[in-house]
Amino acid sequence: MEVTTRSTQARRQTASSSAIPARKDDRPPASVDVPSSTQMRKRKAERSLSNPPKQRHACCDDPPRIPCGLQMPFQVPKANDNVGEERATSFSNPGPSTLSLHDLIRRHQQLYVHPLQWTSKHLHVLACQFVDQSRVSKAPLKDVTNRSSQQSSRTHRNAPSQNVKKALASLRSHSNNDKLRDWAIEDLMAAYDFHHQTGRNSREGDGLLLRYGPHDQVLLQVDAFSRSHVSVAYLDLDRIESLRTNTVYTRSYRKLFQKWPDNEPVKEILKAKLRQIQPSKRQYDPFILAVLVALAQAKRRSCATQSSAKAPTSILQLDARTKLSHTTDPTASFTQVHVLATSTCELTRLWAFTARFPASFLNKFDDPSQAFQADPVIISCSEIPLLSASAATDILDKIFGSSDQTLYKEDS
Repeated sequence: MEVTTRSTQARRQTASSSAIPARKDDRPPASVDVPSSTQMRKRKAERSLSNPPKQRHACCDDPPRIPCGLQMPFQVPKANDNVGEERATSFSNPGPSTLSLHDLIRRHQQLYVHPLQWTSKHLHVLACQFVDQSRVSKAPLKDVTNRSSQQSSRTHRNAPSQNVKKALASLRSHSNNDKLRDWAIEDLMAAYDFHHQTGRNSREGDGLLLRYGPHDQVLLQVDAFSRSHVSVAYLDLDRIESLRTNTVYTRSYRKLFQKWPDNEPVKEILKAKLRQIQPSKRQYDPFILAVLVALAQAKRRSCATQSSAKAPTSILQLDARTKLSHTTDPTASFTQVHVLATSTCELTRLWAFTARFPASFLNKFDDPSQAFQADPVIISCSEIPLLSASAATDILDKIFGSSDQTLYKEDS
């Protein structure tokens, strides 16, 4: 009887305790918010992002994607990511000079893009650097040409000086007009006895070809001039900026915006990509490097053709892997080229770029599968003031008057 009574009392106490409300201390604090169903779904989605599925089907709610032809892995930047072209980008891979171009592309597939989309990373991988000549002392190049050619160039230098001044005055007065500015550049080149390398219609159809191996090449829409062994290209940086924009806003995207002009997600993606490939300083545009390389390739091939035509009896030892650009004089170690550039953002000046490419550097592009040991390439940048005709003439005379020569390997 006593056991039954105790069990009965225990059941009664249990039933009565369930009816008693919880104490104030046991209740959840009022400041704690119970997550809603929407928040729970968001948390589940965030947890699933750490281990996304390997394959998923496209959905109508998915954000738009860039086609593979223009796809580059990136995050939407808050500011210009291509800051400081002169500052090298850090890579943990071996040095650029120890790898072939094929190996570099395998390691950095995002760099295999049109030259208009080159960035400071391309400068670093190719071991090239812009150097402002106004801040450093310019070392004179070794001139091994005969003295008669030097004296003749000095005597002829005073003759076109008036034509140079007229061209500079025309360039200064018509800097806002693209067509008149192009004509002024042609007059300036003609004053130094330069002629169009590809004819008058270079902008419409011809141009420079940047060669990558024996079969791959890309057309660069620039004006090229030549005189004897000197090659110069002219760049309108405003036109280059427009061409670069067209590589992002392609025809398919323009058609898309005609149908859906308020497609803001796609617009933001394209704006972010355009910000990534824009140079922080217009005069240090990495596209200038591509033009210099293409100009050096054309010059070296032209010299090889002329050398073989002048000396048909000479024996050239070639094998199956020897390219036309390799058949030049073996004593020649550098190929020097120039670029002139203007911009409406800087109406009172123009820029002159000079690069001396070692033969091993150009061999990389002729044979991308082979690794060539190449020294770093310095691209010297000279700022030419248009307000002072005498100062501009002196700088141009130093660039074009002393560069009509063949550079040979220095004797040790």
